[in-house]
Amino acid sequence: MNQEGIGLGKFSVRFIEFMLFWNHCELSARQILQLLLGEGETAMAVAAEIKNQPLCDALRAAGRDKKFSHIRQHIDHFVTGYRVMVDYRNYYVHGIFGVKAGVGGLLSLSGKGGRLKYHQDTLTIEKLAEMSSHLHMLMAYGAALQKELGAQGDGIESLVSTYSGSLEKPKWPPELKKLPRYIQEP
Repeated sequence: MNQEGIGLGKFSVRFIEFMLFWNHCELSARQILQLLLGEGETAMAVAAEIKNQPLCDALRAAGRDKKFSHIRQHIDHFVTGYRVMVDYRNYYVHGIFGVKAGVGGLLSLSGKGGRLKYHQDTLTIEKLAEMSSHLHMLMAYGAALQKELGAQGDGIESLVSTYSGSLEKPKWPPELKKLPRYIQEP
């Protein structure tokens, strides 16, 4: 296999790892919401249907209940990390258009104020590994939150153990910054 193929293989493995970790974080956020809302069928249905932005808002709103005052700061911190990581996830998943020599090309188009703009960047294997480690921390923190909220059983114990989950607040990466280039004049 040539270097190009090796680079593509390594990139693909890291990209899949990133996506698997993201899926786990998303499930964790939904499970936290279910625990906050009381774990009934209605809570499960709402958590299953809600999209990422409203999910964050719902987590913060439910966490404001007086009975969660002892853990509210952790719910807020989890939501902050989740929001930061959802931006990276969306940019990486929806923006990637090709991979060469283990580097992914990112491109996104958007409109604002009637002007078309684009963002162009690259995504390296190292950057994917770094972002996967942040997702790992988000999963660990989410598992610890679930346990604190009363989740029980072998599943939660396995998550806390596997990811070394604790309520020690992780440091999240900086918010995603994309430098826009405008295609149209103002």
